[in-house]
Amino acid sequence: MHTQARSISRWLLQLPTPTVVCTGNHDWWPHDDRFPDVYAAGGWLGLLVGEGNIKAVDGGVVEVGGMKIAVVGWNQPPEWPEGTDIVVCHAPPAMLPVAGDETGLDGGDSEAWHALCETPPRLFLCGHLHAPRRQWCWFPPGVRQTLLLNPGCAFSSPEPYRWEIDTDKGLAVWRGEGTTEVEFSL
Repeated sequence: MHTQARSISRWLLQLPTPTVVCTGNHDWWPHDDRFPDVYAAGGWLGLLVGEGNIKAVDGGVVEVGGMKIAVVGWNQPPEWPEGTDIVVCHAPPAMLPVAGDETGLDGGDSEAWHALCETPPRLFLCGHLHAPRRQWCWFPPGVRQTLLLNPGCAFSSPEPYRWEIDTDKGLAVWRGEGTTEVEFSL
């Protein structure tokens, strides 16, 4: 895990644009009181704040380009302040197409669903599921209040699946096996 954290850290520090990052279940490990480890529980990511273009990580809130962005990492309570424009959270809210897969498994977080109801942002960026039933959806269903985006992944893909988001144009473009465009407003 330490080798992976160092490798990801080097890559993150080279990114040329303001960056916010949350830990996920594959890069977070618990503290072990027998061995001091500043990298445990996402500590490795916390060490990057203020370095390179890293603006916020797990638990952080930052303003970038006039937008308030909150970051919720793995194993953190899904909380963000009122008036947040964008939430970056590893786990998607439960009971939504971005949290379920084709088998019917729901890999979402019910607490994130409640937080989404209480303080809805305009954009909710998440991951966790490798093959979500849908890469995007609106919340509440049928209402264009919060756009949720989950890129999913394919281990055999030469490039990672991703969402490219242009907040000025109000356009999110999914790049994976093909492309999908979704319009939104902030």
